[in-house]
Amino acid sequence: MKKIFIVVGIVIVLLAGLLTFLTKKESRISLESDINIGSGKIVTYRDDHGGLHGDGTTFAIIDFGKENMKDKYKENKEWKPLPLTENLEILNYGSKTGEEWNRLPTIADDKLKPLIPRIENGYYFFKDRHFESQDPKDDTDIFNRYSMNFTFAVFDEDSNKMYYYKFDS
Repeated sequence: MKKIFIVVGIVIVLLAGLLTFLTKKESRISLESDINIGSGKIVTYRDDHGGLHGDGTTFAIIDFGKENMKDKYKENKEWKPLPLTENLEILNYGSKTGEEWNRLPTIADDKLKPLIPRIENGYYFFKDRHFESQDPKDDTDIFNRYSMNFTFAVFDEDSNKMYYYKFDS
């Protein structure tokens, strides 16, 4: 009987530890962007997911200070060197012909100002989490569906910051 209580106790402690790990912002961002941000400091964080279906967005800026992060991103096969693909450019900054919008930016605030500045030097991560996605690394069909579920992040070598965005609709 004592053994059962010990085993149950160990399982409870392990589950509590796992739950704590998964609920930490840093842990979630690290898992979802396939890069360990443990040494970074989250300077901006906003998460408005909720409701019945869990729709919403998460946006974070992680500052790595003086720690050299370039090699960490460069060596990670899930992260690609900039520039962004055409679809990811449109997700971030929209598309205009003259003064008329063809497609509004998705990764933007309420006034359609992009949340992520244009970055010249760095790496990006994209994962299409939509159930219809054939390849989670491919953004080709991102605009061909009624809803979007994706994770996007970009690392700016010049500022040593990572911008993280998760979108669920």
